[in-house]
Amino acid sequence: MGGDREVVSPAATLGSLTGRLHGGDLWPSDGHWVHARDAAEFSVDAEYVGIFNPAGDGGVVVLNAQARKVLRCFDTPATLPDIRAGLPLPSAEVDAVVNRLQQAGVIHPPGQPPRPSFRESTMLTAWLHVSNACNLRCSYCYVHKSAAGMDERTGRASVDAVLDAAAIHGFTAVKLKYAGGEASLNSALVLILDGYARERAAELGLDLHATLLSNGVALPKLFTQALAAAGVRIMVSLDGIGAAHDAQRPTIAGKPSFRSVARTVTRLLDEGWVTPDSRVVRDGLESIDPARGFVRENRFSRTE
Repeated sequence: MGGDREVVSPAATLGSLTGRLHGGDLWPSDGHWVHARDAAEFSVDAEYVGIFNPAGDGGVVVLNAQARKVLRCFDTPATLPDIRAGLPLPSAEVDAVVNRLQQAGVIHPPGQPPRPSFRESTMLTAWLHVSNACNLRCSYCYVHKSAAGMDERTGRASVDAVLDAAAIHGFTAVKLKYAGGEASLNSALVLILDGYARERAAELGLDLHATLLSNGVALPKLFTQALAAAGVRIMVSLDGIGAAHDAQRPTIAGKPSFRSVARTVTRLLDEGWVTPDSRVVRDGLESIDPARGFVRENRFSRTE
């Protein structure tokens, strides 16, 4: 979740088979293209499927039944004219779908699978582990829980090291992620370090971005208001909805935590300074359908 109103979606929906083309002109129509064998497909609900090629750069694409028919035409190598001739759909709609599939790396020339490309970054990102303490006992967490937390001297030295390194190596911006454990359990230090980091960034001519990583179980209102005033974003973790979340993220006493997190999310949304940003992991695919409902009901995204 973030501190501005920009909605970021990891999936480009092709449900209507229409819309603007992404990234410019269509790829050449006279060559053969084929469905990428490494592309993973999963069910979103009864109407939609998602597909993602980990070797590509295009993220997740969501397809309805007609768009899947276009994709299936590439199970063996085919050209764009082949696809147009074989489907009872307007050519412009077929072109839009095929263009998006190509850009996502879901189809490629035979023998030439996509390879991920990495742009040179101008932002240095660092995690500050401010607390080992946590009010949850997530089944997969690797952090050894204790009452230990980062002290101010260590925190300031860490900020100095990150920002000085950014300036020396030509970065123009720094992103700090306050993490744990549960970072909000060391809230006073988070605010102190964020204020110090902004002073140092200004001295060095660096842009500073900051995010608090939280499980969302208990975020005091005064703390979130202070974060908002400072321009710190908040990311709240959800491992599914209801029982799916509770199975992986119980409290210290082994009790469910989802209702507490949902109350926090609702309050943050009502305060009007956050816009959620959804992510999906493979272990959570079975809960995508109820998650979509939760997202819609709680104003997490706009429908396109």
